[in-house]
Parts: sequence; C-alpha cells; structure tokens
Amino acid sequence: MLFKVEFLEEKHIFGLGLGLFMVGLSFTMAEGYYNKFISGGILSWPVIKHNPVSVIILIIGIALILLFGFLIIKGLI
Repeated sequence: MLFKVEFLEEKHIFGLGLGLFMVGLSFTMAEGYYNKFISGGILSWPVIKHNPVSVIILIIGIALILLFGFLIIKGLI
C-alpha cells in the first residue's frame, strides 16, 4: 500500500490481493476467441473456456479471497 493503514494487517491485504490475482490469471488463461467466416470478413467473439489447471487456480484464488476477506472483516470488528 502507498500509505500506512493502522487498522488493517498487511499480510491480510497481501493474501486478498494474491487471491484476486489468481482469479484474474485463471480467467486470462481461459480466454479464447471463436472465429466465423461471413460474407465481407471474419466475425470473432471472446469465449471463456476453462481447462483443469485454470479451474484449480480459480478455486484456490476464490478460497484465498474468502479466507483473507473474512480475516480483514474480523480485524475491523
């Protein structure tokens, strides 16, 4: 963080950021494009198709978000 926040623990913020990074990484790995030839050009659109590795990274990322999000909320109470 750019400045010192007294009421948040840095390790909880790091864990939350790591979980968010892993979810983003899994969706980047799963992103693909379908292409279709039409008259006058090519039509393409994005499609999310997860493979087993990206699903594992996604599950770990969601678990980290839930765990460290809970710890941040618990620390605020």
